[in-house]
Amino acid sequence: MKPFPKVASTVLLLLALTGCAVKPRPFSPEENQQRGDQDRKQLFGEIEPLTGPVDLPTALRRALRYNLETRVALAEQAAATGQFKADLWSLAPQANLSQSARIRNNQNSSVNHSEKAGTNGEDPTYSAPRESVFGEFRMLYNLLDFGISYLNARQSGNQRFVAEERRRKAVQNLMRDVREAYWQAVAAERTRLRIDPLQGQLDQARKSAMTAQQTGVQKPLDALRFRLLLVDASDQINQIRTQITAARIRLAYLIHLPPGADFQVVLPAVENLEIPRELRSMTTLESFAMVLRPELRELGYQKRISTDDIHKSWVRLFPGIELSSGFSWDSNPYLTNQNWVESNIRLTWNVVNLFSGSSMINAAETKDKVVEMRRLAITALVLSQIHGAYKELEAETNSWHSAQERSAIMAEIVDKTRVLAPTEEGGQVQVIKTQIEAGVADLQRDMAYARLQSSYGRLLNAVGDDPDAEEPKPAK
Repeated sequence: MKPFPKVASTVLLLLALTGCAVKPRPFSPEENQQRGDQDRKQLFGEIEPLTGPVDLPTALRRALRYNLETRVALAEQAAATGQFKADLWSLAPQANLSQSARIRNNQNSSVNHSEKAGTNGEDPTYSAPRESVFGEFRMLYNLLDFGISYLNARQSGNQRFVAEERRRKAVQNLMRDVREAYWQAVAAERTRLRIDPLQGQLDQARKSAMTAQQTGVQKPLDALRFRLLLVDASDQINQIRTQITAARIRLAYLIHLPPGADFQVVLPAVENLEIPRELRSMTTLESFAMVLRPELRELGYQKRISTDDIHKSWVRLFPGIELSSGFSWDSNPYLTNQNWVESNIRLTWNVVNLFSGSSMINAAETKDKVVEMRRLAITALVLSQIHGAYKELEAETNSWHSAQERSAIMAEIVDKTRVLAPTEEGGQVQVIKTQIEAGVADLQRDMAYARLQSSYGRLLNAVGDDPDAEEPKPAK
C-alpha cells in the first residue's frame, strides 16, 4: 500500500474511534455543591442593599430592577431582538470564498481510444499535475430563498414584539403582586407591634391563673375557663405571627432580598390611608383594555406570524431562480487560462410541493383561524375580568369601611373595659381579652385595606395598565 492511502486510512480509523469514545457523565455531588454556591453568590452578590424602611414606590422600583422573573422576560426580549437582526442577514446574497488543494500519489494520466479502429493509443497523457491549488469567489442569489427569508425576517420582527408584550405582562403581574404583598406586610407589621406587648401579659396571666386554681382563690370551673380563654388568645397570636412571617417572606422574594433578611416597611398612619383614585366608567375601562392588554396585543402579532406562514406555503409552490457569478483561479500549469469569471442562471422546481402544497396551505390557514379564535376567547375573558375586578373593588371598599368602624368600636370597648376593670371581678381578664380582640380587629382592618389595594391592583392588571403604557386616546 502506498504511503498516502495508509495515512488516510489511519486518520479515518482514529476519527471513528473518537466518535465511539464519547460518554457523558452526570455531575458529581461536589460539582452540584459548587454550582449551588456560585448561584447563591450570583443571586445576591451585586444587589443594592437597603438603606432604610421600604415604602411602596421603593418596593416597586426595586422589584422592577432586580426581580428575576422580569429579568428573564427582558432577556427573552433581547434574544428575540437579536434573532431578528440575525435574520435580516439572510436577505443578503451568499458570498462564498473557497480554496482547495489536490494531491495525488500518481499522475492522472489517460490514453486515447480510437472508436473506428477499436484500439488504444500507446502514449499515456495527462492534463493536470499531481499537486494543484484551486480557488473561487462566488456570489449566489436565489429568488425563492429570498422570498422565504423575507417572510422569516418579518416573522422574527413580530416575535420581537411578542416578547415585548410578554415582558409587559410579567411587569404588570409583578406590580400587582408587590402591591398586594406590601400592604399585607404593612398590616402584619402594624399588628405585630400591637400584639407583641400582649404576649408578656398573657404569660403573666397564665401563671396567675395556675396559681389561683392551685390555691383555691378562684372557683375551679372559673379558673379552667380563664385558662382556656388564655390558650385561645395564644392561638390567635400564633396565627397572627404566621401571617406576619408569610407576608414578609413573600415581599422579600418579590423585591429580591435574601430569605430571612431583616428589613422594615414604612407604616403609613391609619388616618392617612386612602381609597384608590376614582375609577373611570366601565365602558372606558373596556376600551383601554382592548388597547393595553398584553395578551391581546401579543395575539395580534401572532396573527401576523400565522398569516406569513400562509404566504410562505404559497411561495414554496413557485420555482426557484438561482443567479450566480464568480471569479476562479487554478494553479494547473497546463491550463491556457488559469483564472476566469463565470456566471450562471439555474431554474429549480421541487415538484413534490405541487402535490403537498394544498395540505401545507390548509394547515397554515387552520393555524391562522386558531389564532383568531384564541384572540376572541381572550377578549371575552378580559371583559369578564374587568367586570369581576370592578365589582370586587366595590365590595372591598365597603369591607374596608366596615373594618374601620369595627376597629374604632373595639378601641372604645378597650378604653371602657380598662376603666371598669378595678371595680369588677375578673376585670383584668376582660382587659386582656378585649385587647386581643382589638388587636384582631386592627389586623382585620389592615388586611381589609390590603385586600382593597390588591383588588385595585387586579383591576389595573385586568385593564393592562403599566408604567410604560400611554393612555389611549378616545375614538373620534
